Amino acid sequence: MDLALDRDIASLRATLVGLWPRAGVVRGVVGRLDTPLRAAAFAGVIRAAIVEGDDDGVSRALTDQPGLPWTVVDALAAAHEAAGQPREAAQVLERALRAVGPDPAASDLPRREALRRASVLLQDADAAGAAARLLQGARAEDLDDATLRLACDVIFAAARGGATGDAALLAARVARLTGDDRFRVRAIGMADAAGGDVALHVGRWCLAARDVRALPLLAHHCLEQSPAQGFFGAWHALRSGVQQFAPHAPPGFATIAGWRESLKRLPPAPALSPHRSALQRARLNRRPSRADAWADHAAELAFADQTAAARALARSGRSPSACSLVVRLAFDAVLAAGPARARAIADGLASVPPSLRGPIVDEFDRLSAAGATSARQRRQVDALAARARAVVDIAIDDAALGRAVDVPAVLRSLGRRPPASTRTAAAALLALLGLEPLAAAVMPTVSSPPPVTTPRTARAPGTDGEIDDVVRLGRLRLAQLGGPRLDVEEEILAIAERLGRTTIVAQSLHHLACLAPTPAERAHHLLRRAELLRQRQPERSWRSAVAAHQLNPGEQSARLLLVLADVGGIAVRREQALAAWGAHASAADDRVAAALEHARIVATDGADPARAVALLRAAARRTPRAALFRERSRLARAALNDERAAALADLEAAAEASDLDAASRLQLLRPAAAVLAAHGDAESVERAVAALCLAHEQGDATALAEAEPLARSRLGPSALARVLDLRLRDIEDDLTRRGLTLERAQLLRQLDDWSGALALLEAHAVADEQDVDARLQLGRWYLEDRRVLDAALAYESAARVAGLAVEVCGPAAREAAVLLAAVGALDRAGPLADLAVNVGFADLQVITVAEAWHRSRENWIAVDELLGRELTFVDDPRRAAHIWMERAVVRRERTTDDAGARKALARVLELVPDHPRALEMARDDARKTDTWDILRAALLRASETTTARHARAGLLREIAVIDADQLGDVRAALALVDRALDLVPEDVDAMVAKAVWMVRVGQVDGVAALMEQIELAGGDASRLPGQLHLVRGDALVVAGDVVAARIAFRRAVEDPESAAKAWDRLIDMAWGTPEALTLLADARRSTVESARHAELSRKELRLRTNLGDVDGAVAAAVTLLRHEPG
Repeated sequence: MDLALDRDIASLRATLVGLWPRAGVVRGVVGRLDTPLRAAAFAGVIRAAIVEGDDDGVSRALTDQPGLPWTVVDALAAAHEAAGQPREAAQVLERALRAVGPDPAASDLPRREALRRASVLLQDADAAGAAARLLQGARAEDLDDATLRLACDVIFAAARGGATGDAALLAARVARLTGDDRFRVRAIGMADAAGGDVALHVGRWCLAARDVRALPLLAHHCLEQSPAQGFFGAWHALRSGVQQFAPHAPPGFATIAGWRESLKRLPPAPALSPHRSALQRARLNRRPSRADAWADHAAELAFADQTAAARALARSGRSPSACSLVVRLAFDAVLAAGPARARAIADGLASVPPSLRGPIVDEFDRLSAAGATSARQRRQVDALAARARAVVDIAIDDAALGRAVDVPAVLRSLGRRPPASTRTAAAALLALLGLEPLAAAVMPTVSSPPPVTTPRTARAPGTDGEIDDVVRLGRLRLAQLGGPRLDVEEEILAIAERLGRTTIVAQSLHHLACLAPTPAERAHHLLRRAELLRQRQPERSWRSAVAAHQLNPGEQSARLLLVLADVGGIAVRREQALAAWGAHASAADDRVAAALEHARIVATDGADPARAVALLRAAARRTPRAALFRERSRLARAALNDERAAALADLEAAAEASDLDAASRLQLLRPAAAVLAAHGDAESVERAVAALCLAHEQGDATALAEAEPLARSRLGPSALARVLDLRLRDIEDDLTRRGLTLERAQLLRQLDDWSGALALLEAHAVADEQDVDARLQLGRWYLEDRRVLDAALAYESAARVAGLAVEVCGPAAREAAVLLAAVGALDRAGPLADLAVNVGFADLQVITVAEAWHRSRENWIAVDELLGRELTFVDDPRRAAHIWMERAVVRRERTTDDAGARKALARVLELVPDHPRALEMARDDARKTDTWDILRAALLRASETTTARHARAGLLREIAVIDADQLGDVRAALALVDRALDLVPEDVDAMVAKAVWMVRVGQVDGVAALMEQIELAGGDASRLPGQLHLVRGDALVVAGDVVAARIAFRRAVEDPESAAKAWDRLIDMAWGTPEALTLLADARRSTVESARHAELSRKELRLRTNLGDVDGAVAAAVTLLRHEPG
């Protein structure tokens, strides 16, 4: 096919349509695109076809051909992109890339640009995975900086879109070509997420590149289908060797065995930084290793916080039986029993890190004290962990807490020759358990002292009741060895109190404190124990009292602490007791005395006056008494030399002390304010202003005069707001009150208290009906809050304040009018708008409102005046012409001011000479007042202004009609109509008018030719004037075309003006024949004039006479006599 590219592109496209899907045609086309000109022309054809939907497979047929010029490829892609087909555009580029042969230099295709463009198009089509697959075919020379950035974007877009495998393969490809480790890390991470063959492919490539990070990836995903192994199981297999798993090896272990040899040649896997804890590893590592880290974290928390350990174990996803010994001891129900627990500790302690063995060994010793361990197990544990405490010491703690203790097991743990300290501890344990004889045998010096018999519990020694109580007491205490019970311990306490056994009473109270369910009950038992031991064992009494106060702070425990501190004479305990008594004493005087003594001890004995001041500050918050503030102020001045702290203490005393009168407060406030103001920093000045405000409230009339300058010059809005509040309470001058109220409201706005500011101004506006500024400010704030109606009412209220100056009420009226009109209240907006206009505050908006109001009231004179005012704000001529047009209509139709209307109309035509409505009104004026010369001048200016050809021709034609019909200047009309025909030669109306006027002036020579032009231009010959048909018929008669002449005369008879002459010509042409009689009859029927009837009867008489028709001639004569009797 020879492409004739010099022809029109449309014809070329018509030639190609239907042929290009054929392979032979496509190859021929591609082979002949040997010049840039031909390629560009063909690309234009193809682009037009694709955009218009006439593709018909041309894209695929062309791009599959090798050697296709880049111009055509680019045109194809651009056409698909313009048609909204990014995926098809990308496929065009992709097929063109594939069609390039092994030698890229043989093609003009810019490979790098095509790759990037196709990738971007695929991303636009939401096909990031396809973009990743396309970029996987990139070569090393294609990867410049722009392509690398694009590849990075595609990788993350594909991963987000679910094509993680494609993203991982693209990252591996880029890492392989560039050696960039960042892409390798991305490839490994995304391959781990993708799994399957992608993970194995990326892992094998990384392994070939001697990257140790590939081994866990390969191991994990090689065992991915095995329920028996996970990531860490596979890693352990790699580290320890897979041969031992051979009998029960799941699928994949054979492959891992082959990789193990590669592992020996590679460095070990990078370990985590030693400073990372298990919790950090759980948050930072990859998914498989996070489970192990959460299990390690659960082991760390197992003995410290079992709730948190349970949460960590749940996040690891493992059962307790599959975790370390620490976790199993905490959560495994199988190990709840003593022997099983001891056996698990002895067998698994070696696997526990030394840092976690301490709590486990202590647990094992408790089991030993309870008799749940064997000698072999104790030897196993002794070999792995050194004892911090002996078994007997742990047994003593357990016994004190009411737990069961196996005495024979504890004694066996002592060995054959225990040291004296161990024997003493064993005797103490036996005494605690109530086995005093056995305790005396082990260590005589530890036996309990003889019981003290009190009058309340005295019994006759040796009575049966006492013996029964002793036996009952022993049995109950032995029963508690099997497990402590609250009811049994209460019975032990009752029996011990009856027997007067103080030691057992104290022990029982301690046990009850351990067993009590609530802190209050535990505190009650400890408090009784402290009272019991106060004289005999003051140290234990102190500890019990402190414990009781910590469990349930109250006045009783604080009083006991104070008594015990006085007995002991220890300064620290005295401080602790005074602090407790000062906090919980019921009488205020007692709290104040305790706080003062506490501060004195700290300041003098402890030499810490700053702490004493802090103690007094805290005590004053609880009990605001003047004595505390005075002591605090004294200490600040004398010991700390801090006048500011002393002034603050005086200020707080005046503000908070409940036992000061007004005079005393004033004596403190003024000096404190002076000191704080002189100090200079913002906080001190703020406190000084607060002191002066408080002094004003206490009756100092001059305090605010000093506070206001300080607040205005050196503080923020909050301090000044308080000063203004106080001033507003006492001020009487209205002007000053208005200014301060407005300032106070603005300060509230600065403090983000908008509702408070509005409420303040609203209340003030209601109270003060003459405050215009408050109303204006309210209007502005309402507008900021989009409360249009409220703003309008506020401005209206401001405008209606009586006695206002013009410059004040004008702006308010203007704003109120505009806003009220915006909400539809025109009746209220109109008078305000009129007021604003009259006082000189007028703009387009307010004039429009006033005009609308006057229109609604049909006050047309005011409307005309406002339209005139509106003109002063208008610069656009068309807008001004529109306003003048409105004035003209108002003056003509509403005010009957015809002269004014004509002036307005003239002004409109001066601004816009071709204004349609103005020209129409000018035509009406010309018809009514016969002012055709004025209309002609206006139309002439309009024709000179307009640029539209047809419009200008129409105006010229209209002027010609005026010249011919109204002004009688036919020759001027002919000149103008010729100008109109020069502009629009096909104007039929102009040609008809020209023909008529030519006949009128006697220029009949060119009329026939002009009528032919009219018919060629599509004019209706039947609608032409009859005179033209007469002229044309005469010309045809001269030319000898009788038939055409008859047709012309027939058309002329349809026009009443030319009907008589046309009938005469038709009769003359048929004279002497019977047809002439028929024509005479038709002519007679077409007229009603008597003279015309007489003329036609005369012609008929003559014709019939010539034809020899005597009867017909007689009838014609009778008819003639009827119309002309004489």
